[in-house]
Amino acid sequence: MPVYAYMAMDAKGQNITGALPAQSRSAALNEIARKGLIPVKVDERTGREEPAAVRRVSAGRVPQAASEAFTRELSNLLGGRRFTTTWWAACRWRTR
Repeated sequence: MPVYAYMAMDAKGQNITGALPAQSRSAALNEIARKGLIPVKVDERTGREEPAAVRRVSAGRVPQAASEAFTRELSNLLGGRRFTTTWWAACRWRTR
């Protein structure tokens, strides 16, 4: 039976990670939900695990273009230009 590694959130918003055996990915999702968790990521484990150094994400700076795109999309979701204008002014002030 395959083993599925998962990342989920509990009711308090805490990240929970673990692994569980299941017949399929949908069965794993059902089991996670039965535990009262909200699945964030579920992947089937393979026999080969990556070293922790490979899995770790760089904690460097976020490129300005990515930050601008994120802010633009967030502004669209929130429904206005006011957030984008305020944020953009704050960014320009910090870079002076």
